[in-house]
Amino acid sequence: MTRATSRTVQPADTVKSDLLARSLERRATLAQNPEHTAYRLINREADGFPGLALDRFGPVLVANLYDGRPAPLDVLAAAQSWTGAEAVYVKERPAQASRLSAAQREKLAPPTPALGLARTEIDVHENGATYEIRPGAGLSVGLFLDMREVRAAVRARTQGARVLNCFAYTCAFGVAATLGGAAEAVNVDVSQSVLGWGQRNYARNGLETRREDFVFGDVFDWLVRFARRGRQFDFVIVDPPPYATTRHSRFSITRDLAGLIAKAAACVAPGGRLLVCANAAELSSAAFTQALREGLPERRHVVSQRWNEPELDFPRRPGTQPYLKVALLSL
Repeated sequence: MTRATSRTVQPADTVKSDLLARSLERRATLAQNPEHTAYRLINREADGFPGLALDRFGPVLVANLYDGRPAPLDVLAAAQSWTGAEAVYVKERPAQASRLSAAQREKLAPPTPALGLARTEIDVHENGATYEIRPGAGLSVGLFLDMREVRAAVRARTQGARVLNCFAYTCAFGVAATLGGAAEAVNVDVSQSVLGWGQRNYARNGLETRREDFVFGDVFDWLVRFARRGRQFDFVIVDPPPYATTRHSRFSITRDLAGLIAKAAACVAPGGRLLVCANAAELSSAAFTQALREGLPERRHVVSQRWNEPELDFPRRPGTQPYLKVALLSL
């Protein structure tokens, strides 16, 4: 981590400067680890910056703004100076992103940085894997940092397994499973462009890409198809967005998670595992647990492990609920 010097840019507000210094110090072990070049620098209220989440992706910082707050350019400039980052991109996070037009998305997440020089794409490293990041590509840049420990768990538990990765996005779970020795990893997503991005992630890790491992289409439709065909997997991953709209379906994680779990469980081989992820503040931990029960009423299951956000770079204010809930179930 680059420490402040007499030439380092600092916020005019000394309180902000102290908070930023503490935030960077908290992540010092991550900053000094060449195997982890992507992590969160500021986690909103927990680090003293309401409405601001600041992520580091190698030489680039990405600021996410919540609750309609303006970009704190003094803090971002200071963070850029202290870390030596080449650019800072700014994204304004809407309450729901699934129904935004392309023009609205570009307005909220400009393709050019607010500070520094533009970088079209960069590579970041995590637990020995490499992922392609596109900081100017929209609201999501290619990797969800709060899932770092879960990706490591997938890699450690999929040796020889047949893996189904639902809502694959850029196929980070597929990469982790394949690096872990999975017999196959089938990635399903409704976007052809992100599946292509996922194939590049495979290539960056020297992994073979087979056309049949990248399935374009609605996850809900494909789960039904797999079940009808009797196709089963040893390890099924469901990591849905909080809200999703396709031509044939609408999904809300607070309303429809149990039904999704039931469909996914029908594709899990006896003795297999189901990984369920829910990244939504509006879904309480109790509601998440209830969805697991409702989705598996006739199937014996054991929750073998749970995760929330990584504590080191995703601290929470005392008394607040985790927004990320992840459970690994043995069926």
